Amino acid sequence: MAKLNKAYEERETTRLRELMKDPRYWKKKDPAYVDMVRQGFQNLYDNPPPEALAAEGKAANQIGINGQNHGQDTVVAHVTPGEIVIPLSAQTPQLMEYLSQALGDDILKYTVGSGHEQENPTSGLPAFADGYKDRFANNSSYYFGGEDKPFKWHYEDRDAKNDYLPENVKDARKFGSRWEEMPAWQNKFHDNGRGKLERKFVNPDGREAIYDGDTGKLVTDPKLRGTYNYTNAPRWDTGNMNQKKIGRFIREGIGHTVKDIIPYTLLGNDR
Repeated sequence: MAKLNKAYEERETTRLRELMKDPRYWKKKDPAYVDMVRQGFQNLYDNPPPEALAAEGKAANQIGINGQNHGQDTVVAHVTPGEIVIPLSAQTPQLMEYLSQALGDDILKYTVGSGHEQENPTSGLPAFADGYKDRFANNSSYYFGGEDKPFKWHYEDRDAKNDYLPENVKDARKFGSRWEEMPAWQNKFHDNGRGKLERKFVNPDGREAIYDGDTGKLVTDPKLRGTYNYTNAPRWDTGNMNQKKIGRFIREGIGHTVKDIIPYTLLGNDR
């Protein structure tokens, strides 16, 4: 028996039960009428229409909506404009590690087929409503932190995430290290103006470390030290750029500017 769209099943069952209340069914037992109701229940489970199978995405494949190249799309779901669906090919270990840190166990709520998705109460289809909406968009205390700690997300939250940093350049450059040194032009916010230019290293997980240009030691000055990046600064791979990489460079650049550079410019690096 095919798995039905829950909302369709409830709607059709209710309709058939209403038909059963008619005197032609329970009192007169009109053969044609009784057969119509019986056939309705039989069709519901043995020969459901395409829309009844939408919960598994079968309808789109069966009637050709997906086309020849998208037969792997077997789930129909509710999504919101602006949400980004990350294809399997783009789910790198680094990206998934970041998402796991950002969402915690709730990442399963946003994973298709995990069994932990939300369910739209009207259609019965999987839904991925923003569970963080109250935390980010509608909760001003997240942005402004309340009277005791305004802009907590920019100060305390960044500090908490930007931990366990290599003590010096030598450690940051050890073989197998995920730390990567950034070009000098991306380090202007952290230079102390004395001696050699400070050196900036970033980690794929968003952490950032600044090292004294003369001593190679980790900078801890609150005004100049590294800060956690909600979106890392992009790298321009000279001589090896294509349309896809350029698009990613632009997206990451916008994200870094909005989430990190502008807040730093307006709020500084420390209270």
